[in-house]
Order: sequence, then structure tokens, then C-alpha cells
Amino acid sequence: MAPLKFCIIKFTATAYKNRTSYPCADLSFEAISEGFLPTTSINIVDNTLRDDVLSEDESAEAIANREGLGSIEMVVCSFALHLIEDTSSLFALLWRLSVKARWLVVLSPHKKPHVMFLS
Repeated sequence: MAPLKFCIIKFTATAYKNRTSYPCADLSFEAISEGFLPTTSINIVDNTLRDDVLSEDESAEAIANREGLGSIEMVVCSFALHLIEDTSSLFALLWRLSVKARWLVVLSPHKKPHVMFLS
């Protein structure tokens, strides 16, 4: 299976779509924490779109697991995590991402958020 990518930008998804012509999900941190993921991805080898249609009783997470997409190789959070104000919301988001992704890359203009790793 070819590598796939998807985009999630809460407040500027429309601008991303207009500039790149690629789909971008408008999901909140809370939605991601609850397991929601984009249903459209891009094959990075041939630049084709892949749509996974949700039924009423099937979540994006269920589709990802059904299609073998349950494991994400890398998540890049660019200039975003510092917007989460309370530690429980940050924990919920990072926990969900740690279950779904092998690597988490955080690009931030300052030291927030302070993320502690538990062993």
C-alpha cells in the first residue's frame, strides 16, 4: 500500500484547500481526542485522493482500522499545541495520538506546551 497523508487544520482548512487543491479536515482538538480522523487522504506516490465514506453507525476510527490505516507513521503538529489551555485536554489529545501514531513531531514557536513523558 502506498503512503497516505491527510490534513487537519481547525481554523484555516478552507485556505489550505484553496492554496493546495487538497482536502483538509476541519476537526477540533476535542474531536481528534474522541477518535475522529479525516475521511479523505492523499496517496503521496500518485497524488490521487482516497475517500472513505462513513455510514451512520461507523466512525472514522472504525474505517481506519478496517482499512488497515489504524497505525499512523507520523503526526506533525505545527504551531498548534500551545493553543490547548488545560492539561487534561492536552493529555487526552496526546494519548489518542500516542495510540494511533508511531512518531509525534511538535513544531512550536516557544516552550509551550510542556510535555512530560511517562516511562
